[in-house]
Amino acid sequence: MTTVSSRRGAAALGVAAIAAAVSACGASSKPTASPTSTAKAQPGTVTTIAPHPPIGQAPTLAAGRTAATSWPEALHDSRHSSSTLAVGPSDAKVLWTRKLGAAITAGAVVAADGTIYDSAGNGILHALNPATGADIWAYNGGGTTNNGQDLSVSPAILADGTIAWPAPNGALDGISPAGKLLWQEKMAGTVLSPAVGPSGRLYVADSKGDVKAFHASAAGASLSWKIDIGAASFAFGSPAVGPNGTVYVTSGRDLIALTDHGTNASVMWRYQAGAAIEVSTSVAPNGIVVLGTNDPYEYGITPAGKVAWRYPRKVFSYSTPAVTTDGIAYFGDNDGYVDAVRAATGKVLGRYGVTTKAMSSVGVGVWTAPLVDAHHDVYFGTASGHILGFTYNGSPLLDITTGSIVASYPAMTANGTLLIGSDNGTLYAIHS
Repeated sequence: MTTVSSRRGAAALGVAAIAAAVSACGASSKPTASPTSTAKAQPGTVTTIAPHPPIGQAPTLAAGRTAATSWPEALHDSRHSSSTLAVGPSDAKVLWTRKLGAAITAGAVVAADGTIYDSAGNGILHALNPATGADIWAYNGGGTTNNGQDLSVSPAILADGTIAWPAPNGALDGISPAGKLLWQEKMAGTVLSPAVGPSGRLYVADSKGDVKAFHASAAGASLSWKIDIGAASFAFGSPAVGPNGTVYVTSGRDLIALTDHGTNASVMWRYQAGAAIEVSTSVAPNGIVVLGTNDPYEYGITPAGKVAWRYPRKVFSYSTPAVTTDGIAYFGDNDGYVDAVRAATGKVLGRYGVTTKAMSSVGVGVWTAPLVDAHHDVYFGTASGHILGFTYNGSPLLDITTGSIVASYPAMTANGTLLIGSDNGTLYAIHS
C-alpha cells in the first residue's frame, strides 16, 4: 500500500533490487530486520520455499465457528483473518457487475442483512442490493478517496449497523443504514480501515501516524484515547487486534504493538523490519503476528516482538496476509504467487499462482489479500488484471480477466458470493 507513482512506476526496479539483495545475502543469511525498544534481535527459523501446489487434504476450521457470517470490516474481522465459513464459487460464473464511476481499490463489506457497502476513488459510498448490485442508496463524501495513494480501505459496520467509513478529506464518517450522516471525526491524514475490537471498541489509524480509539455508535463517536506512533514517511497499516487485546499498527519500517489501557494507550514494543511495510498485519489465534514487508521475507512475530520464523518470498509484498482460525497464513508476493504456511511455526504448506501477462510496468504481483473459504479454497486478484481462485490442493477454480489492475481486497457474502473490484471501475459478484 503505497503511492500510485512509487508502486506502479517502480515495480520492475523494486524486483531487480530485491533479486540483487537475495543473491548477495542468500536465503540462509541473517535477516536485516532488528527489533527496537524492548524487543531483542531474533533471527528466527528460515523456512524453505513452498512447493506448488499444496499437498494433502484441506484442514478443518477450529471449533466455535458453526455458521457463515457477514463480512463486517476489512479482512472480515479485527484479527484480519480474511476467512469465512461460507463456501466460495467453484467456477467463473459472474452473478452481476456494477460500475461505480472510478477505479475500485476499496474492499467491500457486508452487513448482517446482506447489504453490500463499497466505494470507488470518486468518494461515493454505495449501499448495494446483494442480489442485483443495484443502489439502495449512495452517499457522496465530497471529495476523492484516492488521495494519490493506492490503498484498499474499507468501512467497518458497528454492532448497531452504523457504518464507520474512511471518507474523503481525512474524515471518518458515521453513516446510518439508511445512508444519512450521523457524525464525523477528523483525522490528520488519510483514514485507514477501522477495526472493531472484541470489546466493540473502534480503532482507527491514519497515514500521518495517529491512532485513535472510540466508543462509537449511531449516537456518536466518543474518543477514548489518541496516540502518535510517528510517521517518518508513511503509515499504511490498518489496525489489527490480537487475541489478548494488543493493537498492532505500522509506520514506515516499524511494526508497533500498543496496549489499550482504557483511557490511554502505550507502546509495548516496536519491531523494525529491513524495508518498508506497505500492508497491514494479521494475527493468528495463538498471537503470532504475520507481517509482510518490502524485503525478501514474510515474518512471524511473537506477542513479545521477537521473530519466530522467516519465509523467503524472494520478492517484496503488497499483500496483507490472511490467517485462518486454524492457524494457516496465506500471503501474496510481487511475482504473482500466494504462499501458505503454518502461522505458529512457518512450516510450509504450498503456493498458488499462474503465469499471467504483465500490464505495462506494474508486473503480475498479488496486490490483494487472499480470501479463504470454508474448504480452504483461496481467492485473490493480481496486478495483471486477473481474479483467481484455487482449491486447497491447487486445482484452478476460476480465472476472470478484468483488463485492469485488481488491488481491491476481496470479501464474501454469507451465501458464498465473492466480491472484488478492479481499476476498471467494476465491482464483480461471482457466485456458482
